Amino acid sequence: MTRHIGRWAVLAIVLAGIAFSAYNNAALFLSILGTDLTGWLFSIVGLVLFDLGAVGWALFFTHGATGSAQRATALIAALACLVLTLSGAALHLLLTQSLMAVPTWAGMAAMGAIIAALVVNGVGAFAVHLSDPGTLREIKLREVEDEILSEAYRQLAAKGKTIAGQVADRVSTEMRDDAVRLVLGMSAGGDNAPLPVLPAGPVTVPAGEVGAPVYANGTTKRARAEAPKG
Repeated sequence: MTRHIGRWAVLAIVLAGIAFSAYNNAALFLSILGTDLTGWLFSIVGLVLFDLGAVGWALFFTHGATGSAQRATALIAALACLVLTLSGAALHLLLTQSLMAVPTWAGMAAMGAIIAALVVNGVGAFAVHLSDPGTLREIKLREVEDEILSEAYRQLAAKGKTIAGQVADRVSTEMRDDAVRLVLGMSAGGDNAPLPVLPAGPVTVPAGEVGAPVYANGTTKRARAEAPKG
């Protein structure tokens, strides 16, 4: 029974502290943003950065964080939000009290606490995403993929020299053949072989062919002149 009473007492103290801190932080935001509807809305959002931020990061640290990196990020963010929450509440009390003169740095410190809370929650959310095991796994896989591609490109560059030599030799041979065919095509259709030497004297005409004998000079005039008369 006593143990349960102690737990309820601690819970009451925590809830009272959160309520008192939330009131002062909300009043601090209202004094900066105004008391209209916009001021109230952004003051409520400001409580998320301070009081609810500290509670949320603490719950995430104990129940939601996975891996040492996420737990460390959640713990740091929870402690930072707690310090900023207490600082904001204390600064509001300092700014609104009438027991002593308000220091000139109090207003600047209040603005600094609000900006710091915004930075802590933003950086913390980003760090939690990066430290998620699934995200880390994806990053590692991409790193391995990048290494494989880099090695493939390196080997391709090394093999390119050998491949270039082989292909260049074949291409140059084909280009040489094309050039030869082009030049031969411009001279007698490519038929520039020397004529065969014909034997001296008349050439025997095959049987059945009518006409004068053809001599080595390729004409029939001399054949008629030298033909036997009578």
